[in-house]
Amino acid sequence: MNTVPPLANNYEVRDFVVSKDGTKLFAIIESGNVTKFYRFTNINATTWTEDCSDVVINNADLSPRILKLYYYDNGTKFKVLCGTAPNSINLATSNLYEVYDSNIINPLCTITAINNTGVILFFQNLNYDEGDATDGGITAIEVNEHLNVIYVAAMRYEPPAIVSSHIYRATYDPSNGNINANSWTDVSNFMHNKAVIAMSTNGRSVCNESVYACLRGLGGWILDLPQGTVNQITQADFSSSTSITKSGLLSGPVVCGTSIVTIDGANIGITDPTVTISVGQGQTLNIINGASLFACGDMWQGIINNGGTVKIENSSIDDAKNIVANNGGSNGKLTATNSTFDHNYIGFSFLAANFGTSSITGCTFKCTGGQITKAPYNGQQTRYHISISAVDGLTIGNSALNKNTFQNASKAIFVTNSNVEIINNQFEWIPNNLNTWGEAIYIDGKPTISTIRKIGGSANANDKNTFINWKHNIIVNNAGKILIENNVINPLAANRSTVGISKQKCTDVTIKGNAINRTNNGIMLFDNAGATVTVTLNTFNKNLPYDFAKYDDEAIRFENNLYLKTKIYTITSNQIYNVAIGIHGTNTNAVVNYNTYHTDITTSDLNTYTTTHNSIAHRGIWVQNATGTSIVANTIDWAGTVTLAQLPQLQGVRVQGSFACNLQENIIKHIGAGIDIFDDCSKSTFYCNLMERCYNGVYFDINSVNNKLTDQGTTGVSWYNRWDNNVATNHIDGNFTQTNLMFWNFVGAIDNPNPQPFSIIYFQPIQVGSILGFARNPEPLMSEAGRNALFGAAIGDSSITDYDSLEYANSDKTTFYVLATEDSTILYLGTASDAKYQAEYDSITETNIGKFEDAKTLLLANAKQLASQKLASMQDQNAIDQNKIFMGTLLAIGYDPALDADSDTIPLVMNIAMQHPFYGGEAVYIARAMLHVNVEDVLPPLRRKKPTFTALQNETLQIKFYPNPAKNTVTIISTTEFENGTKLILQNAMSSLIQRI
Repeated sequence: MNTVPPLANNYEVRDFVVSKDGTKLFAIIESGNVTKFYRFTNINATTWTEDCSDVVINNADLSPRILKLYYYDNGTKFKVLCGTAPNSINLATSNLYEVYDSNIINPLCTITAINNTGVILFFQNLNYDEGDATDGGITAIEVNEHLNVIYVAAMRYEPPAIVSSHIYRATYDPSNGNINANSWTDVSNFMHNKAVIAMSTNGRSVCNESVYACLRGLGGWILDLPQGTVNQITQADFSSSTSITKSGLLSGPVVCGTSIVTIDGANIGITDPTVTISVGQGQTLNIINGASLFACGDMWQGIINNGGTVKIENSSIDDAKNIVANNGGSNGKLTATNSTFDHNYIGFSFLAANFGTSSITGCTFKCTGGQITKAPYNGQQTRYHISISAVDGLTIGNSALNKNTFQNASKAIFVTNSNVEIINNQFEWIPNNLNTWGEAIYIDGKPTISTIRKIGGSANANDKNTFINWKHNIIVNNAGKILIENNVINPLAANRSTVGISKQKCTDVTIKGNAINRTNNGIMLFDNAGATVTVTLNTFNKNLPYDFAKYDDEAIRFENNLYLKTKIYTITSNQIYNVAIGIHGTNTNAVVNYNTYHTDITTSDLNTYTTTHNSIAHRGIWVQNATGTSIVANTIDWAGTVTLAQLPQLQGVRVQGSFACNLQENIIKHIGAGIDIFDDCSKSTFYCNLMERCYNGVYFDINSVNNKLTDQGTTGVSWYNRWDNNVATNHIDGNFTQTNLMFWNFVGAIDNPNPQPFSIIYFQPIQVGSILGFARNPEPLMSEAGRNALFGAAIGDSSITDYDSLEYANSDKTTFYVLATEDSTILYLGTASDAKYQAEYDSITETNIGKFEDAKTLLLANAKQLASQKLASMQDQNAIDQNKIFMGTLLAIGYDPALDADSDTIPLVMNIAMQHPFYGGEAVYIARAMLHVNVEDVLPPLRRKKPTFTALQNETLQIKFYPNPAKNTVTIISTTEFENGTKLILQNAMSSLIQRI
């Protein structure tokens, strides 16, 4: 007996329940008409923990008063019953309340009146006879439905006038509640002169029952009263047409031996970890009416459905390695309704069949405490609540019925190569001390099917799924025809998601109407090289304030390892609030239209951000190596007032190293750099954009040495970009150093670009009288002079005389070759100089530039062997070529950094990703996309020096090479420059000569 302290204010224990593991106690404490609900987290502790405010459960003057508290919903919720009769509950005069514990939606001690349905009926006219003892009255009643036993506590007067408490035990018939009046056994094993005021058994267990009793006053707990004989469940029970209604223990595998086997309200403890329940074709297993199956020791195997029907309704199954393995082909069927599943390693698995008639609705899947408690998976979390492989026709959830709830698993729903719809489910991650996080929905495979698969659905129905606190919510790889629509991802502020929706290597994808909040990466799209991917009508952080504690987020990110010419991404009509980067694309063109981006970040937080987070700016739209991207009719604004400090901190649209982009009819307000140009953006056109109260409407980024832009306006026509109240003196500013003159046509004062700091030899604004109408898109005319201005440096001998002339020449020739490949009019103007351009184009085809473009084309066509051969033919002449060969070879061998067990290559890729693209070339963008990293490009503080030549001398060098072990090609890095005449000898481990260089 363990003594507990008295309660303050004359509160008295009226009833309590003990958790099924015997470690926690929940009690109803009463004084007069004031009732409190307590949680006592250690049954042997010496202090109470009050978790609730005072609640009045019933103000009626009940005499005598009965308060009864008992579990339901697998031990996470309770019911409180108030009644008037001492030995029974009269439903007509009772009040029933729900109490929720450890529930996200309803916190502990939310008490709500509910209908008096499904209530345990306490047994009327309960009598017992103890010979000469005088009945002093029943003081407590406890029913263990699972053992079909009842406990009664009573005060007895025994001659001569001895007062004592005893606890009696009897069996009863659960079908009618009848108890044999002479069947009572005294099991109290003690005598005490204080009344037992309340009792509880440890949950539903038939494995090893304990009974707890509380004495009036100071009280104490009495543990482990003797357990009666437990019923044994055998093969005979599964071979009979009679329903299994008595709870008991199952000690060996069983096979359904009749057409219908029903476990009706019985609770079956499984004592042998090898136990399976097998259901054959044409057979049905029903588990209904509060039945439960669970392990007494180690986890059991579960139910094997070999083509029959398994029905689970208002029941629970725990501790299984696989609750139901549906292995029997299309004849198999599973129906699960309003049931609970806890601490299972794998919940339901479906394999290689059509399960169109199966359904799962209103169920709760969880892993309480975050980890399994039984061997062999103790300490691990649930792997999958539902696993689906090579399945067609299955729908998880139903918009017309109760939601399924999924909690805490490595992957709640795991789908491979299957056609599955997932609607009307709720995914809740309950934080725990394991510090592990899972993925709510993970879909992999089956890229080419005719049926559109849905996650969520109509906004006007209950199709949507909701996600709370999961780090990774919806992950889809190598799949096709997926519609992700109207879902809600809404973690609590303290439990932000890492990824909202991620799509990689998918085709024909629509992500529409989803609400995504507090997510570091809202929608991530990687290497989706097939049909169109559409992201539309989604909202990000709508009506939520800026959260500076988690400022490093992006709303929409789309990128491919290799640049794609096809516009596969359509990003349109999304509403983005309070993220650092709204829309970010790399190595692919896209349609980015009609989106809105707004941030409320304060000036102080913005200043802190740029000094603590790698100086990455806040950007509405950011494209890198994204030739041909269309950015039309977007609205981008900040709530603050712009000063010079915001020029590098806030950028509306940043176009980086991207040719032939179209920026049209965008509205950019209160931003440092409205349109930010970085690197070679030849042939990009700005048409009818409004820059309102920006510091500079257009800014050529100061960090670039290769900023380029084509003439803005054609043949005396303005494309009508407008500057409204530009904050700085210059509407256009920055670093613009291309060798050929660029013209900017404008009309009137509001369209005056005013680029005074630029030298007239580089940049010249020209006032004209006509404006290109809104109904027309700007189409730059390719004239002889225009072609020479764009590509003369690549064709002639006019590279800038500079220590960086190698990089300038490479950039000029790459720009010419890529654009001429896509637009043949560059080579065929019908002028005498065409021959020079055609000859240069043919010449570049045989250089590293042409070979790498050919290799990219082969890689995109999945001709990896041919691509490897083309890469091997390239000459490793400089850092740009070296990077191209290395990154191209990684793509050719299918390298995936996520699967790099040794991570030996990742630092090499990161080294390339961190290089300035002017010096590192296009491979820099490939590396960034492969690692999904954002880099703010800053030129080295010191430019490189002219090489000096010294006499050849012997020297010990520190040399590294990769890959190691070597493939067909190898990259060598030395701490010292190789001098003229240096010889490099490669030998194998046996000192045999491999190559002399």
